[in-house]
Amino acid sequence: MSLVAVFRKMISTGKLLPGDRMEPERKLAARFGVNRATLRQALKALVAMGLVRQRVGDGTYVTADTFTVLEPQLPSGRIYATPESPRSTVTRGRRDTKRPARPSHPRS
Repeated sequence: MSLVAVFRKMISTGKLLPGDRMEPERKLAARFGVNRATLRQALKALVAMGLVRQRVGDGTYVTADTFTVLEPQLPSGRIYATPESPRSTVTRGRRDTKRPARPSHPRS
C-alpha cells in the first residue's frame, strides 16, 4: 500500500480529522520506515488532492473530511448536476466547494 493510500485511509477512518496537525516529517518518516524525500512526495500528492495543507515552519494540517476522501473522482469534461444544487447550476466533474467568507479586520 502506498504512503498516500495509508494517509487517505487514516483520514477516511477518522484517525486524522480536519484541523489535526500531523507529526513532523522526521517522525512520520521514521514511523513508516521511509526516507524524508519519499514522505515529502506523498505529502505533496496529498496537498495536490486538497487533503492536507502545509505551512512552512508550522506543520502539515488535515483539511479534508471523510466525505471528500471517499467521494469518487468524476472524469473531467463531462457535466454533472449535483443533487444539492439548483437546477440551473451544474459542476464539471467535481463537487463545488465554497469557502466561508474571511472575516474582515479593521485596519489600524
